[in-house]
Amino acid sequence: MYKDYFGLAELPFRIIPDPRFLWYSEQHLEARDKILYHITESAGPIYLLADVGTGKSTIARRIMQELANDDKKQVVSVFAPKLTTSNAFLRFVMDEFGVKTDRAYSSSLRNFENFLVTQHEKHISPVLIIDEAQNMTRDMLLLIQHFFNFSTNTEFLIQIAMFA
Repeated sequence: MYKDYFGLAELPFRIIPDPRFLWYSEQHLEARDKILYHITESAGPIYLLADVGTGKSTIARRIMQELANDDKKQVVSVFAPKLTTSNAFLRFVMDEFGVKTDRAYSSSLRNFENFLVTQHEKHISPVLIIDEAQNMTRDMLLLIQHFFNFSTNTEFLIQIAMFA
């Protein structure tokens, strides 16, 4: 009915967060710019917390699209991480980045750190975007905090943007 009435080629008002239909309000633009600044400048983790239906997932998808063409970024996204343990979360993230996991949690962490150091040496910045981050357990959040121990004297080896 809307397509015919307004002469639209397709429906823009769906529940799926399609970044093609993102309209930047002042607040959306500010959020996008701050997130991209943190990712680009290796300024540490950034969190976007807002009410349901305000465009967080759409902004996350748009940022992923914008970073996808950047040869110096390796972008991985996690949607609604309802994993039961921090080990499961670590293994999922490592798999998404293409890093070999190990049976021992500490060995997996070491493998991930080695991967981050290698990427840094290649001037590639791994970026982890977590949407629906409110589903993360306390232990998963502590793991995210641990990821920021992987750094040089001047920058973090992984960039993380969390949307909740």
